[in-house]
Amino acid sequence: MIAFSDFVKTLYPIIGKGESKSNFLICLTNEIMVDPLTETDQQKASNDEYNPLAGKGTSVLEKIYNGKRNLPAKDAGEIVSRLDKEKFIEYLSEFPDDTIKLIGIALNKNGVNPPVNDLNNIINACTDLFVSVLANCASEIGIAKFGLRGLTGAQTRVAFKPRKF
Repeated sequence: MIAFSDFVKTLYPIIGKGESKSNFLICLTNEIMVDPLTETDQQKASNDEYNPLAGKGTSVLEKIYNGKRNLPAKDAGEIVSRLDKEKFIEYLSEFPDDTIKLIGIALNKNGVNPPVNDLNNIINACTDLFVSVLANCASEIGIAKFGLRGLTGAQTRVAFKPRKF
């Protein structure tokens, strides 16, 4: 399984849009989370508390990006409990075709082999990998306590296989 830091470092040069690495982490995780629906969640979002990474300092986020610090399991669990795969698919779909093909090439280098010319497969493979990476990080605290929006039963069984230490 690819580490969270390796996943974001794979995407950053392709879709980072000139953002700082710390902002890219926040933007990327925002794009896989359901938009705040309740008044409480909207209030949390306005206070940088909805996305658990939004309230972290730049140095902490850069350590997570560089792999010097793991994505905390609690934070990953909060993100997983608010998954919106379709939102992430829409986000990736907004990039030009050639950019999506570059994502496919980068995924191939990391052992994920979507057909490089099939844009939908690249987008779906990238999304599924992101979900698996987040679930793997969250599994350290027992994913059962979090909701599983956006995953089918089969995906849940595969994505949430407990890690062995």
